[in-house]
Amino acid sequence: MATCRYVQVRPLAAPDVILCRDLCMDMDVVLKRNERDAGVECAIYHMLHAAGGHQNILPLLECIHDDDSHVCLVLEYCPNGDLFDLVLANKRIGTHMSLVYLEQLSSAVATLHALGYAHGDLSLENVLLGRDMQVQLMDFGAAVPLHVPTAWAGGKRNYMAPEILTGLPWDPAAADVWALAMTFFAMLTGDFLLDDSVVRDPIYPILVQQGFRGVLHHMPQWAALVPEAVVPLLEQMLLVDPRARLSMTSVLQYAKFLLALLLHEESASLRPPSPTRSHSPRHKIMRPRTLYRFNDIYARIPAAATTPAFIRCI
Repeated sequence: MATCRYVQVRPLAAPDVILCRDLCMDMDVVLKRNERDAGVECAIYHMLHAAGGHQNILPLLECIHDDDSHVCLVLEYCPNGDLFDLVLANKRIGTHMSLVYLEQLSSAVATLHALGYAHGDLSLENVLLGRDMQVQLMDFGAAVPLHVPTAWAGGKRNYMAPEILTGLPWDPAAADVWALAMTFFAMLTGDFLLDDSVVRDPIYPILVQQGFRGVLHHMPQWAALVPEAVVPLLEQMLLVDPRARLSMTSVLQYAKFLLALLLHEESASLRPPSPTRSHSPRHKIMRPRTLYRFNDIYARIPAAATTPAFIRCI
């Protein structure tokens, strides 16, 4: 890179993502190096900038042309980590904060949809927490145009809509709604609704035949953690037929309604009962693989893998 403005501090999980110090602004930033021909992320950021940006999308500070084949995105650094870390540290997130984050996320993704793109990789790992603990959606490398049906299988399997696995063209907007529902469910319960086999998970046939409410009937541990008020929302986000799912704009409006409801009712009315200590056989099987982290740019790296003490200009 032709500038010494950014001084490397340490690499993050991905080899082309580096935590740096901006010497001009005296603050930490993240540099993400992309292939120039994979420019969808830059294109989305340019459209977001033209539209005025969004408070819940990780800000792009600068775009640097590294060489003839690469471009570097300079992104805001979020020292509070990601939503995965928050859920893991607290076992799960309470109903109120889960709804706050759902509203922020659905607003961010609805903005992307309005620009003509689906995120394509919604997950706990791709949601950072800003300095004020607000949601910061990141990583648009898997984004796809909304109005061009695709058969490309993208995203992380625990969040992946079942139609993506058919090999047939699927609706990217509807797949985003499914992935957001999986993210919301993980916030509420600290668990994945489906394992990474997706359609071969024993829960999946129940979801197909009886819907999300039927799943809760078979899994009382989850039912104890999912408030009745949010069940209709998750039911409509997790319909197996993608044509019947709510739009992202409808999800946003529903989240706003539920938050308003929480503000006007006694907190105890929507507080889920404490989970029982007894677990079904399936739950004992699920726990070892619960909320394992996928590869992502903010994953913590072992101490032995950190860079030497010196720093260098890049």
